[in-house]
Amino acid sequence: MIPIDRRGVAPSLKKCLDEKGIINCISKEVMSLNDEGKKNIGIICKNQCRAENIYKKLKLLFDKDISLLTSEMDIFPEGVIITTVSLSKGLEFDAVIVPDVNEENYYSEHDRKLLYIACMRALHRLVLLYTGKISKLLPID
Repeated sequence: MIPIDRRGVAPSLKKCLDEKGIINCISKEVMSLNDEGKKNIGIICKNQCRAENIYKKLKLLFDKDISLLTSEMDIFPEGVIITTVSLSKGLEFDAVIVPDVNEENYYSEHDRKLLYIACMRALHRLVLLYTGKISKLLPID
């Protein structure tokens, strides 16, 4: 066996002022990641309600291929995919954006597992966005 030493850009952690700021940050990150050549970008939300909310808002801003991944879909779309942590299990994306990584959304041991799953979907780039106080589950000094 030959170990693989995979190095890349450190995860980005960005504070946003409010809901509008989260949507603007996601929009800017998607454009930046596309400029870097990232083809499949996952926006991974904690639950379906939040995924649908972000999908509706981003659909108004972009003319790009944006898809809301649901359990009823038979094929995996390309481009920007908005989904939930549970539906993202087993998937990989060139880049992942995880919104709402704050104390309100990620605080319990179960949330720690969800956040781990979401973060591990990223192959090359990971962007974490939050408002308010950042989740204490993140190992930040």
